[in-house]
Amino acid sequence: MRRKVRHFILTIAIVPSVIDWAAQEVRTTPNQLKPGEYLSVPFLRSLEHVASPSGAHTGPGAYFARVQKGPSGGLDLTIGTFHDGWAEVQFKSDGLVTFVYPKDGSITVTPLSQEQFSVVTHDPDAQVTFKYVESYDALVTQLFLIGAYVNRDGRRYVFSGNGQADFAGQTLPYALDPGDDDDLDRVKVGPDSYHFTRQGATLRLSRESPGGTVSPAVLELRRTKGSGP
Repeated sequence: MRRKVRHFILTIAIVPSVIDWAAQEVRTTPNQLKPGEYLSVPFLRSLEHVASPSGAHTGPGAYFARVQKGPSGGLDLTIGTFHDGWAEVQFKSDGLVTFVYPKDGSITVTPLSQEQFSVVTHDPDAQVTFKYVESYDALVTQLFLIGAYVNRDGRRYVFSGNGQADFAGQTLPYALDPGDDDDLDRVKVGPDSYHFTRQGATLRLSRESPGGTVSPAVLELRRTKGSGP
């Protein structure tokens, strides 16, 4: 389900620190990262302690990355934010690493395992570790929505892990819906869009009007014990 896939202008190559950044291509045996999405550890930890995704602290610099299968059977790694890219490195299936961007030595990327890599920026010198999450949208859904709830009248609401919601007996599809304004706290349930916050066991859903305004909480739901994270 990933939001209208963020546009990356750049991509970054994972390279051992001994490789000369001035070189266009080198041969190496890179640690094979899993295809999927990665978040910086600070951003990931912040997501786990806020009421909605927009409250998470991204920090300066890159916090989102994606590894994809390349056209030649290798891997492409992009690193940046939800809106911009920083650099690109392409790992070819024959061990050739091509540095697309940057080529000035301002960033070093080092694989730590199949699910983690570190990025060092040299101006100023800082290191950030990225961790595999498979899918940002699936993670946000897991942290903030999935579970069984009841409202004040005892009616049952369920957000399942397969993109289906039970809204008081009505089965509806649901998905994160950032829309054109890139709102990170919006979920579409059937035909309706809601802003959501989750504090402890309480999930609040505020319906969004066609004009984009948000009404006071129309649904305040309490998660039932043992039904979700």
